[in-house]
Amino acid sequence: MTPNRLTTLLALAILLLLAAFVPSCAANACGPNRFDKFAPFFGRDLPFRFDAGQSPASSMFDCQRKSLQAGYKVAVFKDGMCYFKKVPTRQDGFQGNLHNRLGVPGRSIGDYDIPGYDEYSTRDYPYSCELFVSNGGLYHCKKFPEDPRAVLILNLTACWDTDYSSISSS
Repeated sequence: MTPNRLTTLLALAILLLLAAFVPSCAANACGPNRFDKFAPFFGRDLPFRFDAGQSPASSMFDCQRKSLQAGYKVAVFKDGMCYFKKVPTRQDGFQGNLHNRLGVPGRSIGDYDIPGYDEYSTRDYPYSCELFVSNGGLYHCKKFPEDPRAVLILNLTACWDTDYSSISSS
């Protein structure tokens, strides 16, 4: 085998390996991966805001599953507890969309808002935000309180499913 052919085969093998780890679905589609169903924000909390109940949870995945079962789009997993958060949604009259700049850039998380945490608003795309709301031609950059023990769980609206068996609790 010639060196050029070996290099080509090695490059092809690397590309195929990388392709195996890239989601095969569109940015808004829900896939079999647990992270296709929600966006975790590690080290972020919503202390004493939007509280709607709580439940013991063994992991952030368990908390995410419980929040879906309870009908909440947002939850916080902290110190073995899952705190459900009732935030404004399309059903409450909210007209915008929450977006994630991490992971899949610009990915629409859902038709809900977490008010009170706007760092700034702009008509330009908010490249410096990790999370933002688009509403009426404006982008509202979000900044949440930091807590290294907490995980802010944002359920993807398009992934709401009554079949919770596909969500692992591990």
